[in-house]
Amino acid sequence: MAPRAGLAAALLLASCTPDPGAPFWALDPVALYPEGDAVYGLQTWEVFGERWGRRFQERWYICSVVVEFDGSPTEPCEGCTHAWAVEPAFVESDCPDATAEQANFLDLTHVGIGGPAPTVESDDPHPGESIGAWADYGEGWTEYGWAYPQALDEGGDGGAWDETAPFTLWPAWAWEL
Repeated sequence: MAPRAGLAAALLLASCTPDPGAPFWALDPVALYPEGDAVYGLQTWEVFGERWGRRFQERWYICSVVVEFDGSPTEPCEGCTHAWAVEPAFVESDCPDATAEQANFLDLTHVGIGGPAPTVESDDPHPGESIGAWADYGEGWTEYGWAYPQALDEGGDGGAWDETAPFTLWPAWAWEL
């Protein structure tokens, strides 16, 4: 009887697990590592099912696509104090090939930090310690969200971009796929 009870419990658990559905939303936080005046970055596209857009619950997570880039200094955007031209490259994914191979995951051409991101200031993950983050996905600069020293996520101290401490670029909104 024990094997059947275990099978029944496994079937019950599987039937209670929500199906995240087809890929529908994506967030793309960036870890930015200074290398002198240049940068190295890891952009992690987190892909979620349609229901995620209602309550933003982790259970609608489907998979991730990791992209890396090297960035060279470029003219800052209006509102930025530092900017880099980047060349993204696919690193790895746990997504099905049809999702992972979408060209949009490699669209990032520039990142920038500095100044406020005025339309998203009220949702700042570290109020008073974050600065604006900017991105260009091939169609011109746009407000991306916030940039802050990674140490803030671990209870450490913040600080300005100083070409030594890694920063997180946290998106203010999700992409609809």
